Amino acid sequence: MRIVTYGRVSGREQAESGTSLPEQERRLREWASRDGHTHVEHFSDPGFSGGSLSRPGLTALRQRVAMGDVTMVAVTKADRLARDQLGQLTLVYEFSQQGAAVTAIDEGTSSATAEGQLTANLLGGVAQFERQRIGIRTKEGRRAAAKQGRFVGSTPPFGYRVAGEPRARLLVIDNKQAQAVRYIYEQLVVGRARAKDVADDLNRRGLTPAKKATWDAATLRRWAKDSGHIEAAAGIWRFDDIEVPIPAIITEAEAAFWRTWLREARTVYPQRAPQSYLLTGLLIMPCGRRGLGRTAGRQRPTYSCRARLAAARGHDNCHNVEVAHLDVTVVEHVRQALLQPAVLRAGVMGRGAVISPAVELTRVQAELAALDTQIAEEVALLREHGLRRDALEASVRPLQTQQEVLTARARGLRRKVAEEAAGVDNAQVRRAVTALEGGFDTIKPETWRVVLDALHVVVRIVDHYECEACGGSGYTGTHPVTHHPLRCDACLAGSQPVVEVEMDDVAALAVADGLRASS
Repeated sequence: MRIVTYGRVSGREQAESGTSLPEQERRLREWASRDGHTHVEHFSDPGFSGGSLSRPGLTALRQRVAMGDVTMVAVTKADRLARDQLGQLTLVYEFSQQGAAVTAIDEGTSSATAEGQLTANLLGGVAQFERQRIGIRTKEGRRAAAKQGRFVGSTPPFGYRVAGEPRARLLVIDNKQAQAVRYIYEQLVVGRARAKDVADDLNRRGLTPAKKATWDAATLRRWAKDSGHIEAAAGIWRFDDIEVPIPAIITEAEAAFWRTWLREARTVYPQRAPQSYLLTGLLIMPCGRRGLGRTAGRQRPTYSCRARLAAARGHDNCHNVEVAHLDVTVVEHVRQALLQPAVLRAGVMGRGAVISPAVELTRVQAELAALDTQIAEEVALLREHGLRRDALEASVRPLQTQQEVLTARARGLRRKVAEEAAGVDNAQVRRAVTALEGGFDTIKPETWRVVLDALHVVVRIVDHYECEACGGSGYTGTHPVTHHPLRCDACLAGSQPVVEVEMDDVAALAVADGLRASS
């Protein structure tokens, strides 16, 4: 039997119970080497909470088990893998699909047997129940302490420090920080001085922020525009919905003036240089809505569904798609089509047997009208039966999803009907030919956007499939030094899009003929 082992300890557990990773590893290695078994490798996560499955050591363990040559994953206790039962069951199921069972040596349970699975589930359920009870009792205790005027937070607001016994902590004014609060109010709020000048003055006076060595303009503006800081300086600290009175640094009238300044203040922050996305306005997500090009921080640019970002329903398949990958896919599809004018000509000549966009639009509009009637009847019937709003919405959601798809289809058909009525735009064709004469083999967005517009290209993401490069995990190995998991360069979150590219074959043939004539 080939066994891999895993240990984990959070910082708080190490301090409170003395549980150590070396001790876990020693016992697991000893257990895994008994009876002729082979101990393959040990993985660990020092200082990581078990509440999340996103841990470097656990990720490496899952990748190792996915190789298929491991028969057992051993831990001291099941909660070393995950704190909650759902996380434990997720990992047990994942490992079982790779032929590996999970054994908790201290609890004597193993997912290899039916009894072990039942016992593990019961223990996991009891442990999760107890943790939830502890969490509820802890929060209730903190709320009760807050109602008594005690400080139950972790970090005091700027301008204050914690005083008193551990079970009777109170917020008192920190004179040096309070001096900084007063100076910020007098100079930035009342005096309307520049944030950079006020920050420089604070640094010269030695009135530093709580968590940085010096003030800067951005930090100062951000702090001064936080309404929670204004409220605390005026003598109110909040825990949940409980107001805890504390000594005030500024008066209520000064706090009101500060809030007025806050509403009036307008700060222009440095903006990212505008970035153009090749498929802006041309990409249709699985839900039928337009895709949005966006770049968050230092992450790779993506096309996203705006409605999914707003947590709307019916967008579960609208995964983010990497801009570079999708752009290359679409450009290569169009490039290959333009290199085969004979195929385009055959398609144009054979259009007689194809249903025209106008006829198809009439059919889709009839389906939409029937669907509207069906939805209205369903809603009326469900209301008669007294269904609540959320249950009613869930019941008609499949019909509404179908309605959204048909609406998007009708929108595309109307565009095609208009294009056929207008005929080929010779000016657009000439611009496309000119652009491609100097950059047919490039991937420059400014070049290919001219071409895509001339060909009336529409790109649809209809589904997603598992990335072959990473096997759907989203990661490819670990960093040789930090051992952190390395993200897959070929995908986002382990999936690749299934893409359909529509274009005007007549316009494409005109561009292809123009390129051939100019060569």
